[in-house]
Amino acid sequence: MGEAAMVAGKQPKILRWFVLWVVLTALGLLWLPISLLVMGTSHVGGYGQIPVANTARFEVEQGEEFGLRTGVDTLIDCEVRPEAGEARSFSIMDHRHSRRGGYDGVVQPAWFNGAATVTCEQEAVVDLPKVFTRDSVLRNISYVLMSAGAACLLFGVFRLWQRGRRIKRASPATF
Repeated sequence: MGEAAMVAGKQPKILRWFVLWVVLTALGLLWLPISLLVMGTSHVGGYGQIPVANTARFEVEQGEEFGLRTGVDTLIDCEVRPEAGEARSFSIMDHRHSRRGGYDGVVQPAWFNGAATVTCEQEAVVDLPKVFTRDSVLRNISYVLMSAGAACLLFGVFRLWQRGRRIKRASPATF
């Protein structure tokens, strides 16, 4: 690039693409550990969660998903008794130490509308529908940003390869 392009106040085109590539790749690559940290601790903090010492009360609308989980390695029994509707029993166990991934507990669509009381043998947690909504939003943002980071990385490699070919073509052949 000549001095005329720099005098006019414009950056060379390759520099603009390179800066854009670096920024987007950095954002995409930095999002991976951040999203893993956020998603790994998504059940911490009490947002949309109700602790169950022995008994707790919660409200959901019919069809919304709620979850029951525990932090103990033994199977515990819980009973969900809605104000209007049939009571149901669930057996839950913490699976953090196994190879099974996903949600540690039971996810159930609400068969009732309104308030319900949950009773468990030991300490447990009721996850309300907003926990699952938040987790799916975080997961979707992670996928988009990681994909953007990978696309920027591939684009940058392609642009560098293209520039290398252009420089090779422009230089005189020496034998």
